[in-house]
Amino acid sequence: MNILDPEAAEVTPLQFQPRQPKRQGRRDTFQLPYITVVVVVTSVAGWSDRRERIRAQFPRNVRLIPDNGEQSVLLKFAVGRHGPSQEVISNVTLEAAKFADILMLDCLDEDDSLNTQANWALTAGVSATTSKVMLSVKWAVRHFDFDYFFRLGDDSYFRIDKFMSMISDQQIPARSAVVGHILHDHVFGELQPYPQGMGYGLTYDVCIFIAGNEGHLLNTAPEDCVVARWLMAVGAKFIDSPHWRDIALGEGCEPDMVLAHKLPADLWSNITDSGTIEC
Repeated sequence: MNILDPEAAEVTPLQFQPRQPKRQGRRDTFQLPYITVVVVVTSVAGWSDRRERIRAQFPRNVRLIPDNGEQSVLLKFAVGRHGPSQEVISNVTLEAAKFADILMLDCLDEDDSLNTQANWALTAGVSATTSKVMLSVKWAVRHFDFDYFFRLGDDSYFRIDKFMSMISDQQIPARSAVVGHILHDHVFGELQPYPQGMGYGLTYDVCIFIAGNEGHLLNTAPEDCVVARWLMAVGAKFIDSPHWRDIALGEGCEPDMVLAHKLPADLWSNITDSGTIEC
C-alpha cells in the first residue's frame, strides 16, 4: 500500500508512536494543556457565513457538557493563506482577531469540491482540504494534549455533547481508531473503507503518526479517502456510527443525530436552544 508522497525527498520509514498510558503523565512530561476534543472545521477564507452558523450552534452544545474539570472542547476553523484576495485576507484577519478561533495555515485555500477534473485523486495535484487536515492535526499535536481530533465539514451540523457521550460510554476506542460515517469505494485502484468527509474523529495516537510524518504522506484528493490511506497504514479501526446522517443522500433526520451533512435551511432553523433538531 503506497501512502507516501513519491516526490518527497529522503522518505523515512513511518513510525507509529502510541500514546502514553496515563494522561497525567503526558501533561507532566510535555507541559501541554489538556483538551478532550479538538474540533477543526475545514473552511474557506471567504465563507464567513458558514463559520457564523457553526459558531451559533457550538456554544449551545458545549454548555451541555458537565464542567467537571476533565472534559473540554476547542473549536478552530482552518483556512489557507494562499489564494484569497487581499480583501478577503484582511476580512478574515479581522474575524480572527474578534473570535480567536481561526487557524491561518500555510496552504491553498480553495475548496476541493469545486474541482471537476476527472480522477483528481490519481493526479499529482495537491489538495487544499487534505493540506488543511494534515497541518491542523500537526498544529493540535504541537500545542495540546488531547484524546480526539475531530475534523468537521463547514456544511455539517455537529452535536459535540453527543460525541462526548459516545466517549464517556466507550463507544469509541481510545486508541488507533477513526469514527464517522464509513463508506467503501474503489479508490487508488482498490476497494477501501474511508470516513466520509462530512466529519470524523481521530484518536490521539493516530494524530501523532500523521503529525510525525507530515511531508511524507500523500496529499492529493479526495481528502477523506487519502486520510483513510494514512490510517490503514497503522491498522486503525474504522468505526461506523449510525448517528452520522447525509441528508443530501436522502438519509433521514433523527433528533439524536451526532452529525448531519448538508442540512437544509429549514432544519438549521429548527435547532432548539438545547441543540436538538426538530426533524
